[in-house]
Amino acid sequence: MPRLRLLLVTALVILTTLAAVPGATLAQTDAIPSPQAALYHYYTAINMQDYATAYGMWANPSQTLAAFQQGFSTTQRVVPYFGSFESAQPSLTAGTIRAVLLGYETDGSVQTYTGCFNLGLNSARWLITGSNFVQVMDTTAPDRASVDLMLQQPCSADATTLPLTPKTATTMDTLLFNYYDQINAGQYDAAYAMWLQPIPGPKPNGQPAEDYRPPFEAFRTGYASTSYVYVYPGEAVETGASAGHGYLSGFIPAVLVGQQTDGSLAAYYGCYVTGYFPDGTLGVVNGRFFLFETHAPTAQEIQAHLGTDCTTLAIPS
Repeated sequence: MPRLRLLLVTALVILTTLAAVPGATLAQTDAIPSPQAALYHYYTAINMQDYATAYGMWANPSQTLAAFQQGFSTTQRVVPYFGSFESAQPSLTAGTIRAVLLGYETDGSVQTYTGCFNLGLNSARWLITGSNFVQVMDTTAPDRASVDLMLQQPCSADATTLPLTPKTATTMDTLLFNYYDQINAGQYDAAYAMWLQPIPGPKPNGQPAEDYRPPFEAFRTGYASTSYVYVYPGEAVETGASAGHGYLSGFIPAVLVGQQTDGSLAAYYGCYVTGYFPDGTLGVVNGRFFLFETHAPTAQEIQAHLGTDCTTLAIPS
């Protein structure tokens, strides 16, 4: 499969991905077929700290590269939601995209911005020709309904007056972000160590303990063609322990968007089951994900898949 390589588990899949180390240069590519794909490419470069590539995607930048880079000095990652491309031109070579941008800061806060990007096609390359964004939240991420509300506004609207509600942040959200931060940094040992492994000895029923981890070499080498992975957590569900599964914590739906080294994108939906290590640290027990798009997903597509009922996936745990 040319997209994110998957480790098969019965008829379902556990996602594995590869990302380049931050500070590396994102490969230049002509495989950017849409304005949304161009904006993903832009934020992938920013998240990988390849500010020169991101800066080069502005048709007429209004600041120096040094000032542009300084603007992200306290940003750990940007998680973007992109709406549909709106164009008044029959040729569709210029238009706008409504967006919501979540800036996860190094101090733990989340800064939320909403507004519009202007984009134009120049010699088969999409460039950012302008933008108008305002900050609407400064400490926490918005919930799904608030993201939808922001995306429904016209570019001229005063978004600072919108009644927005923060998302209920949980340790599962933090786990997923930390997990993919390690993957995106190429720290596969650290990411793999976040999977729970069986305590030696049989279960209470006398059967050997189940190990749901993929083999490490398959986990590591499965990342060979992906530059970066965006994670969009849904609403976590705390289930607690069950008989014979005292380590269980709960599950969380998520959407994963992976940008490939050739510039293409693929989007997956599914769920992770989480549980506790003996020291009380939260980790990954298992997960199942399904491909739903082989292009840059819109915010509406991401939002629709964040409502997945994890209990219907029958994930072994």
